[in-house]
Amino acid sequence: FYIQDAEELTIRSNASTCLKLFIDFVIRGETSEEKDNVLLNLLYPGLRNVLNNKSELVRAEALGVLAYAVSQCTHLEVFAEMQTLMAEDEESNVFNNIYHLQIHRRARALRRLVECCAGSAIREASINGIFVPIVGHIISGATEKSDDNLINEAVRTLGSLSTSLGWSRYQSLVLTYLRLATVKGGNQKHFVRAISAILDNFHFAMDDDIADEAYEEEQTPALLDGDVDERNDDEGTEQQEFRRKEAKRIADYITGRLLPALIKFVEQKDETEDSIRIPVAVGVVKVARALPEETRNAEVTRTITVLSQILRSKDYNVRKLVKKTLSSIAIILGPEWLG
Repeated sequence: FYIQDAEELTIRSNASTCLKLFIDFVIRGETSEEKDNVLLNLLYPGLRNVLNNKSELVRAEALGVLAYAVSQCTHLEVFAEMQTLMAEDEESNVFNNIYHLQIHRRARALRRLVECCAGSAIREASINGIFVPIVGHIISGATEKSDDNLINEAVRTLGSLSTSLGWSRYQSLVLTYLRLATVKGGNQKHFVRAISAILDNFHFAMDDDIADEAYEEEQTPALLDGDVDERNDDEGTEQQEFRRKEAKRIADYITGRLLPALIKFVEQKDETEDSIRIPVAVGVVKVARALPEETRNAEVTRTITVLSQILRSKDYNVRKLVKKTLSSIAIILGPEWLG
């Protein structure tokens, strides 16, 4: 796409106009499956790819075309579901404000994005393919001159959006930011905070009892209506078994790869400032709490042991930070863990 020309405004804006004219062509007259396929299988994936461009000007132009498609192509579900992000009030429109020159309007757009994604049926693929990259660029593009409030809002937004992701995408997001956090740079502290925000919003049930409770809650209305027959019972058993296998797969990955990588990151010396890596332990404990009972205690104890070792540091500020982190962990775990 010529829309990716970061140097020439004229070429970029003309390309954007041409794409909008094509959208007009798609919705003109009777709907056609052929035209819809071109829009969904060519233009839409292309715009999503452009949203990963390094240039903010290019990303803003692509988002403008996407916003136009959302406003016009209401007959297509993938665009119709994002109608909640549009608004008659200019200042409430997420698409128009997330790249606005005024920083406070960008922050407001991020807050509204969280509200809309939490209370609407925007699909996981749209959140992961459109909004997670947009928020990620705000974090990775931060400089010393960047507004701290905007960065804080972006970190909180990323954590909130992660609650809408399935396991594979959630796992990929954690590993991406963990990899970025291990590289020294000006944005390292922002990447570490992003990891903490994502871990704080861990939402997968790995305990068999929790999975069974969730399944029973889903089945309760059907049981009350008396519509459950033997076929439904068989399907329910298969679904319950699938949930258990999925929970075990996630738990195995977390205990085998994710938690060891996170604890190693907390343990490491010299690579990252203590003030930004130690608080990640709070997120580690939150994830460990969701594990089955037989592995939960071991992982929590392991994390606390690592923090206790850091208490040997001669730096008073490091010891003070560890104590604060251990206090936060104690509050999360509750009194039953203090026995």
